[in-house]
Amino acid sequence: MVPTTQGAVSNPGLMQSHNGASYDGTDGSILQMIRDGVEGTGQDGDRGLRGSIEQFRGVFAGLKAYNSGAQGVDLKNLSSLPRGTGTAAYCSQIANRLTGRLVERA
Repeated sequence: MVPTTQGAVSNPGLMQSHNGASYDGTDGSILQMIRDGVEGTGQDGDRGLRGSIEQFRGVFAGLKAYNSGAQGVDLKNLSSLPRGTGTAAYCSQIANRLTGRLVERA
């Protein structure tokens, strides 16, 4: 089970969506978690991964916005954390996974 993180909003599910669906033991809830992450929940302006990619006109900048929030993106350095939120290595971790590397090289 994927735990829900709590802060100002809950971030449940496989993609940690903004106040999205939580797992309730059904296949439908798994599908809804993925939809919430990709398409967004619409709550508080949440546009999901798709909206972030469209807003920043690029996959990696969109991934960074999805992870850190739109204000947490420095287009000149996607590893920076201008708002102090998110994961500095998020984009490189995703790129590594997409190319078959499961661990980052030192």
